[in-house]
Amino acid sequence: DIKKSLNDSMELVNNLINVGSAYLGLKDFEKANKYYSDALLLTQKNNDKNMMANCLLNMGVLAFEQGQYGEAVSYYNRAYELLTKLNNKLGLVMVFRNLAETKIKTGNYIQAEDYLQKSLALAEAEKMSSLIEIGRAHV
Repeated sequence: DIKKSLNDSMELVNNLINVGSAYLGLKDFEKANKYYSDALLLTQKNNDKNMMANCLLNMGVLAFEQGQYGEAVSYYNRAYELLTKLNNKLGLVMVFRNLAETKIKTGNYIQAEDYLQKSLALAEAEKMSSLIEIGRAHV
């Protein structure tokens, strides 16, 4: 049935992301990219915007880890657009944090501080206590 097929598909997406993350941890960027790309294609096919944003965030981290900061920002901005439409506050906190980290790496400390402030304010508004502590440590 259709519901089971969609559930199986989303489980596959989760598995692809997890395998991609494992390869990222091993610094095998080519394999990580393959798994993240496969996951992204599946989310697009199923029109699952939440998981699509998750894939884009992961692909941004992959680009960041390779020193491709402009590409990382592009992935984070695409995730931001989806997460804003979905009103996914946790995802937005993560986007802001990742954007801040990228801005720090590129020496743009003013923008980094702005993103960290946005992340912290949203985490506080949503009572995300563990993220608030992380945010305070970075500001």
